[in-house]
Amino acid sequence: MQLPERRPWSLVFRFLLILAGLGLFSLLLLACKLDPSPRGYGTHRQLGLEECFFVSRLEIRCPSCGMTTSWSLLVRGRLLAAIRANAGGCMLAVAAIAAAPWLLLSGLASRWITRPPSELVSLVLLACWLSVTLLNWILNIHNI
Repeated sequence: MQLPERRPWSLVFRFLLILAGLGLFSLLLLACKLDPSPRGYGTHRQLGLEECFFVSRLEIRCPSCGMTTSWSLLVRGRLLAAIRANAGGCMLAVAAIAAAPWLLLSGLASRWITRPPSELVSLVLLACWLSVTLLNWILNIHNI
């Protein structure tokens, strides 16, 4: 039995994979350059960004408060502190650490280095991340 012939990837698709991998690497390198805020949120201010609207006006943390801090902590190997800063952000940083080389190498090789996750697995992972992010927000909303 002969296997079906694999269609070669287009240059555009390969370029997008490489760009995505390099983009994730860039975010991880940026996280290395930032000093994590001891408050557990606010590290993004080092990038010249404004204070979070939720914090400044509503005096509560938003669901993404602490995500930049969690990335900055995780790249330093401080996993528990990263989870405390923002568990959802920590999950995204772990995903970026795994996905960056996978996307870059797959784009360069013009084939998936490992099999991509199925739609069901992707949906379950997205639902888990969203649930963790919202639960983290609910738990932190009163601890400003």
